[in-house]
Amino acid sequence: GYTVTMTRRSDVFLSLSRRASIANRYRNAIFVSIHFNATSNTWVRGAETFYAGSSRGRALASAIQSQLVRRLKVRNRGVRFGRYTVLTATRCPAVLVECGFISNASERQRCATASYQSTAALAIAEGIAKYRW
Repeated sequence: GYTVTMTRRSDVFLSLSRRASIANRYRNAIFVSIHFNATSNTWVRGAETFYAGSSRGRALASAIQSQLVRRLKVRNRGVRFGRYTVLTATRCPAVLVECGFISNASERQRCATASYQSTAALAIAEGIAKYRW
């Protein structure tokens, strides 16, 4: 039931400032940047959600993070402050969601499945629905 504007529909590079600029065109919007994380520490696993700035961004991140952990049954790496361009250059409440670590072999296998990706999308949508504007 949400109106969604995609910043891109394929794996074509779009600058981070351009992505924020697209979000800034809309009133009463939120910005959700969805990712799968990686690190040189291959034992790291779980989901985490970043925000910058406003308490509204933190509230959105918290709502999404709680649904990710509940639905995906992954380690809760928490809600974290991050100074990422897509968060700092966006005027509306904005979050960057890390759905899992593809640098962890077992988590990478889960993240690659359609069911995991669909469940992650559902969890994000449920988090948005629970977010109090």
